[in-house]
Amino acid sequence: DVNERDQVVYASSGVAYIYDHGTISPSGGVYNNNVAVVINDLGHIAGNNSLRGYIWRDGTTTFLGSIGGDTLGGAWGINNSDWVVGSFHNDSISHYRGYVWENGTAKEIGSFASNGGSRCNDVNNAGQVVGTADTVSGSTHVAFVWANDQMTNLGTISDYVRSTAMAINELIGRASC
Repeated sequence: DVNERDQVVYASSGVAYIYDHGTISPSGGVYNNNVAVVINDLGHIAGNNSLRGYIWRDGTTTFLGSIGGDTLGGAWGINNSDWVVGSFHNDSISHYRGYVWENGTAKEIGSFASNGGSRCNDVNNAGQVVGTADTVSGSTHVAFVWANDQMTNLGTISDYVRSTAMAINELIGRASC
């Protein structure tokens, strides 16, 4: 991933690195089974370490914790307010569910189906989240945008039965499917 300051985050041999204008340095803290996924404009990184989601900022690694005893993993997006989004395995329904982590507190975002799965892929600076979620029928999943605790189905295109929103920009929630 690349941020607005042209810093690049990547992983090699289980170590997360930041490439910053010709200088390569480890992101610090977590060195085993580490996957750095995204970097925000402050140089803060969200990623996964041995299936546990984390945020690395100002030289400190913080693991994201859990929801209902289920460990948060799969950190896939971060905004400039350090909101982290991703997915975790909800053991009570045997599905992955999307989450939003903010200031040490995580919230499960749910699905269109009561026992269905979801995954959050990205979050913008307005706090709008995009991803994919199971439909009520449970036979397919569709792209969504989540804002103000409300999930909106973005539908599918043409004859495709599935869709996923992968990224969202800052221009009033235009999602990229």
